[in-house]
Amino acid sequence: GSSIFIKGGGIMELITFNEALTELCDDFDSLISPRTISRSNTNVIYLLFKAFAKGWEIINNVCVMLSNKFNPASCLDEDLESVAFLVGTERRKGASSGLAITAVNNDDAVPQTLPAGTYSYMLDEQTIFQLEITADIEVQAQGSVSLMFLSDNVGSYHVTAQTSITVSAVDSDDDSPLTIPSQFQFANADNTALLGYTDETDLEFRKRILSDTDRQDTIKELELKLRNLPYVFDCNIVFNRTSSDATVGSYTIKPFYMLILLSTAKYEAEIAEIIAESGIYPTVDVTGVSHELQYESGIFADGHYSVYVNDFDRKQFTATVTYSADPNYISSEQ
Repeated sequence: GSSIFIKGGGIMELITFNEALTELCDDFDSLISPRTISRSNTNVIYLLFKAFAKGWEIINNVCVMLSNKFNPASCLDEDLESVAFLVGTERRKGASSGLAITAVNNDDAVPQTLPAGTYSYMLDEQTIFQLEITADIEVQAQGSVSLMFLSDNVGSYHVTAQTSITVSAVDSDDDSPLTIPSQFQFANADNTALLGYTDETDLEFRKRILSDTDRQDTIKELELKLRNLPYVFDCNIVFNRTSSDATVGSYTIKPFYMLILLSTAKYEAEIAEIIAESGIYPTVDVTGVSHELQYESGIFADGHYSVYVNDFDRKQFTATVTYSADPNYISSEQ
């Protein structure tokens, strides 16, 4: 019986009851050759084989199902999240596109206030950018303020620069609905540098689980968690594990310090919370350059853990592309 369970070189496959019964009977026939077993329900041995075959079918197919369920190469798409959790990673979520909008107070003499609330800019019916202002913003006469809006949906939504756009207040259920003073004029900059991206597809996710080894690196997994925030476009973290200073771009990293580089539409306290969940490290702080975020907790002497994040350096570069074309399908001019 044990030889039957490892037929096919140990590769388990789904089997039917009839296949299992035929296999058992044929194997028994080879033992009693030249005689054969009577395949009749009046034969007690045949009835025993039918019971064995049913048990074999159930046990085998349960094992196959469980094997495939936790195999990223063959599991169903709906099982990918469970498999990823077991191997210590998660799906790469998309990011919203950002849109920098400037609000100008055209009043010649009187400061005007943008009241706290939710503001919306509609590029078209499917593409809407929104911003929640948590506290009133006073803008001096002929002054301006820069605001960062984010698309409602993740993905790449390009908006060219416009000198005059319509920004409206999102409907409120409050007794005092939000009203934008008429003195404000809104304009937006081109958002080529703030384009988002879509969620990782099932196929991309499956391939990464099979081939990626970054999940064994705590720093790489922390980068993934930060990139999965909808307003973060990219993230790079460098931890100096040496006993001497290290240099990355224009930044100097002290021994056992962490340099956190973010491309983000806004800086929120949850960034510090995610970092604190992975480890409490001193972070690179450049006076007048770094952005301080705080993770509030009573376990710290001063009631919080300060995390300093920095912007990516900007560097101009050129690229040379070498290509070939098959003249049977396309001309070099095309």
